[in-house]
Amino acid sequence: MNTMKRFTVVFVSALLLLIIGACSDNSNPISTPSQSSIATSTSSSQESINLFSLPHDAAPLSLAKKPKSVLITPAEGGDVELEKSYKSTNGKNVIISMKLKFSPGTVSQPLNVTIALDKNNLVADFSPNGAVFNKPALLDVTVEGLDLSSISSGANVAFYYMNGSVLEKIEASSLTVDIHDGKIVMKDAKILHFSIYGFGFTK
Repeated sequence: MNTMKRFTVVFVSALLLLIIGACSDNSNPISTPSQSSIATSTSSSQESINLFSLPHDAAPLSLAKKPKSVLITPAEGGDVELEKSYKSTNGKNVIISMKLKFSPGTVSQPLNVTIALDKNNLVADFSPNGAVFNKPALLDVTVEGLDLSSISSGANVAFYYMNGSVLEKIEASSLTVDIHDGKIVMKDAKILHFSIYGFGFTK
């Protein structure tokens, strides 16, 4: 009788160990990259990219206005403009101007377009997100009043499409940076689809 009890205890213990071992084999889910890791690589290399920071606003509500939408049509195209200006905490006037130009035939159907500016970095969200165009829309950007003192004269500056954790360079007709005056001017960057875009540099 004692032998039968011992066998039962051993059998049940072994069965519990097997069940626990099987459950522990399940791997933990892998977390997806957070928004803060968005500027870690490019499509062609793994070099670190730094986003341009916007100077802190002395009156933060000036950047909190809801962006206006503009109707773009297939036959006529149209322009969408964003103008922001404010005084930074260091006393400089910051001016941000963006103009997105759609020539006729760029969109296949009427589209209400908005541009929303990030409050911390020189990054813009173009919506409706995911919209794709027949040919590039062209983006002009002028920014004044930036603090570019931390950027070396040999830094590589570019405009990027933020594709998850990868940043892809966007072709533009011209992109100039005046470190002394804190000014960036870009002409005719080619936007083929809507997402999040921003300025960055590599040291």
